[in-house]
Amino acid sequence: MIKCIINSNDTSITQVKLSGHANFKEYGSDIVCSAVSILMYTIADKLLIDNYQVEVDIKEEELGMMSIIIKEENQNVMLLMETLKHGLLMIQKEYPKYITVKEAKNA
Repeated sequence: MIKCIINSNDTSITQVKLSGHANFKEYGSDIVCSAVSILMYTIADKLLIDNYQVEVDIKEEELGMMSIIIKEENQNVMLLMETLKHGLLMIQKEYPKYITVKEAKNA
């Protein structure tokens, strides 16, 4: 199962962390992993290309770990992060046995 934690403060998303694999199908045919991966990679790439202050961390693919940490809040970054959150929640709605999305407030 893919576990997603979305951290936020009172005004915006500050971090999205993913870990695990969906195990919906065998490696290379897993549409749930593919959907989550392309969503995360697309948002991360856009944030980096536009030179926003973010940290993207991708661990070995076998571990299935990736995170996006926001270091600069602005309207464009928050729109992208809200889009990411919405996409992950949509995937969870369709495949609840394979992905969980939890939201947490920053301490």
